[in-house]
Amino acid sequence: MGRRRPPDPQPTPQATEAVITVSRSPLAQGRSFILKTSTFTAAMAEAGLTLTTSLKYQDGGIYFDASFWPAGYNGRREDELCVRPGNVRSAVAFEARRHVEAVVLPELIAWVQQVQGRNWKQGLPFNCPRPPEFHD
Repeated sequence: MGRRRPPDPQPTPQATEAVITVSRSPLAQGRSFILKTSTFTAAMAEAGLTLTTSLKYQDGGIYFDASFWPAGYNGRREDELCVRPGNVRSAVAFEARRHVEAVVLPELIAWVQQVQGRNWKQGLPFNCPRPPEFHD
């Protein structure tokens, strides 16, 4: 009787949808956020982006902010994205959302597609504010 061959290792399944964590701070009366979660998740899905994302709705002085951390940066195991949509007076929220959906969100998606999965040790992409710190 011969030895049994061990089973072939199964390939690691690729993520099929983004993991998005949403947090919201309370807003003052008469204020509205400029991005709807459903709009953001639909744009991510349409673009095929499956990275871990924090969507942090905060009351404060920002309009829209996004940060990207590649796998290997400060011990991260995978690429991560943090998006912080701001808020505006409710009277102008419709126009602000329209601008974010038509201009800001497509630019964010294009930028993430360019930087996601990049080998960061070989060079920096455009508009990267500082070199990533790697801890191997």
